[in-house]
Amino acid sequence: MTEQDFWDWFIAHKSEVEPHLASKNTSKAMPFYNKLCEKLAEYNEVIIPEIGTKGMGNFELTLTADGVKKRIPFVEKLADSAPEIAGWRVLKFREPMSFTELEYQGLVFSEKEILVSAIKSPSSDIYHVSVYMKGYKSSDASRFQGAAFLYLDHAIGEYQVMTRINFKGCKKLDLMASTLNLYTLAQFAELLGVKQS
Repeated sequence: MTEQDFWDWFIAHKSEVEPHLASKNTSKAMPFYNKLCEKLAEYNEVIIPEIGTKGMGNFELTLTADGVKKRIPFVEKLADSAPEIAGWRVLKFREPMSFTELEYQGLVFSEKEILVSAIKSPSSDIYHVSVYMKGYKSSDASRFQGAAFLYLDHAIGEYQVMTRINFKGCKKLDLMASTLNLYTLAQFAELLGVKQS
């Protein structure tokens, strides 16, 4: 499948999901989303789609590399080939946004329950980052790490996470951590010069 084939399919079928996105009926949007994933996999199986809305006639299709840096060129090629699509905006990678509580495999954090330690590399624009999380357990490290990346993607943008972060791991947010110089996600975005929507 070529880029043109994918976009032709998307334009021909987007009306199937628009009313469900506009009414925030995610269960009714799932059949379209599943077809979208299948069609996208025919083009390139490493690109993950996300669909959403900011109201009727203001829809978004986000093409994400799911945090894998080597997938960046594939996302950019498909997104850059997108035609104008009435009522839709095609985005490369998850965009930064102001803090919102997100759910990841049962984990949800308030703004004060997920903080960042960031040390800038003296020789580059890379930050060495540890994420401090309330309730962190090393026995459940992969789930907490998945949540950390989701929160980072939404705070500073997926592209920034892939290109400017050297992730050092997750740690427990406790009284000892409170003595460190930690940033909220909004403060960390400001440190990197990232504007949140």
